[in-house]
Amino acid sequence: MLLPPDVRIRTTADLTRVWRVLRGDLRFGDLALWLLVIDADGSPGPLLSLAGLPDGPYDLAAADVQTLVEDILGAVPGRSAAVLYGRPGTGPWHLGDRAWTRFLGRLPGPLRAWPVHRARDDRLEIVLDTAAVVTNS
Repeated sequence: MLLPPDVRIRTTADLTRVWRVLRGDLRFGDLALWLLVIDADGSPGPLLSLAGLPDGPYDLAAADVQTLVEDILGAVPGRSAAVLYGRPGTGPWHLGDRAWTRFLGRLPGPLRAWPVHRARDDRLEIVLDTAAVVTNS
């Protein structure tokens, strides 16, 4: 789904609304990370998906993810990235889900500008730190 050209992401609430629009009905076919580039003026840029993820980030180095994000963002001043972890299904969050959100919450640099979001088929949540989910819907 395309966003209107005047959309700006300046707050966590703005970002949550954008994730809701972009994910539509929140149906996921596989575990995936969605990475949204956000320009310095709050304009949403490209949306990238890394699909087919393992159940947890156990063999993944944070430095590798950081390098990937920095390569995607390029040398554009003020650019940041927001991330959404998504998986199919509706049950409770399991160990792999929690491991992914902890891993993503500890990444440094441009991903720290925005809280990590996670979603399943029936819900979208904001994860502000490794243990607390503060917004449910």
